[in-house]
Amino acid sequence: ARVEVRAARGGTVLEKNVTVGDLADTATDLFKIADLTRLTVWAHVYEDDLPLLTGLPRPVRWTVSLPARPGITCDGTLDQIAAVIDPNQHTALVSGRVDNSAGELRVGQFVTVTVNRPAHPGELAVPAEAVVEDGRQSVVYVRPDPVRPEYVRRPVTVVRRTPSEIVLAGESGVRPGDRVVTAGALLLREAADALPGVATH
Repeated sequence: ARVEVRAARGGTVLEKNVTVGDLADTATDLFKIADLTRLTVWAHVYEDDLPLLTGLPRPVRWTVSLPARPGITCDGTLDQIAAVIDPNQHTALVSGRVDNSAGELRVGQFVTVTVNRPAHPGELAVPAEAVVEDGRQSVVYVRPDPVRPEYVRRPVTVVRRTPSEIVLAGESGVRPGDRVVTAGALLLREAADALPGVATH
């Protein structure tokens, strides 16, 4: 006898567990089919950033990008924040949905999730490489004159940080529009400390 089995809905075949001639019963998963036009995204959020994330108005919009394919982005929403903090990474697992109607994302890929939030008055962000810390003080090297190769060391107050940028308090020694040193800031500090008679600004 021949029995035709139809999938409940259309989609992409993710798994095939049967070949022609196999014997199968009703408990066997013959195929696994999924609709990949919308995917679930899991991301790790640093513990320090959770108050900012939970304070955003719902729904929280986010943008998913692919480190392996720069320039490719997909939009989605954050739906849930786990109640448990990973003791090793100090992160919380968050999940949400993302539009994959263009088929750019693949199941199991590494992604980077970006959530935009309103700027807090009195704060400014600099690249993470610009801040030099020695356990006692955080400083940024500023180039006041774009023509002259002179740099000024300015102490700053760190409010929070991400892997790519550090947010400083507004009363810190850096102002919007300042040119800050990123590549080689640590070497610049070591060279300045080694010079005789150099005062710390």
